[in-house]
Amino acid sequence: MTQALGRVLQQDDLEGPRGPDGRLRITVPREWLVEARWIELDLPRMLECARCRGGGCDGCERSGAVVTRGRKELAEVVELKLPESAQAVTLRLPRRGGLPPDATPDLARGLLLLAVFPGDDASDGVRALERELPLPIAPPPTLASYALTPPRLAIAAGVFFVLLLVFVLTR
Repeated sequence: MTQALGRVLQQDDLEGPRGPDGRLRITVPREWLVEARWIELDLPRMLECARCRGGGCDGCERSGAVVTRGRKELAEVVELKLPESAQAVTLRLPRRGGLPPDATPDLARGLLLLAVFPGDDASDGVRALERELPLPIAPPPTLASYALTPPRLAIAAGVFFVLLLVFVLTR
């Protein structure tokens, strides 16, 4: 059974007009899922249409597939961190799905529904990345971080008196 995982998306990633959503199934070694490894994958030019699962619908113009790039364009490389799981997962990746139809180039790309299954080997075009854990992001400073504690107050007073002395002597 596939565990569906959502990701925190911006509001405009799910609402409003966009290109067709695509589906891709990959296999990775079970250890990569258990360890929540970083991976990269070469996104194929054609994805299965997520709406009809390859059967043909209006979203994919009855082809059963959606296009991610032009014929002569290089493959797009997608980097992502796998969720920690021992079973199959499905990830929603915004703006990695199908291109909008030619008549509406101002639309965003659709979603990529990436189904990740544990197996013995990785699918072709899927590689593990060696990444360090990202550095924690420091919270933005608050007014409390600028409070004049006794040491800061002493420094501020000293600077004030030195500037006052320089002002008086230069007059």
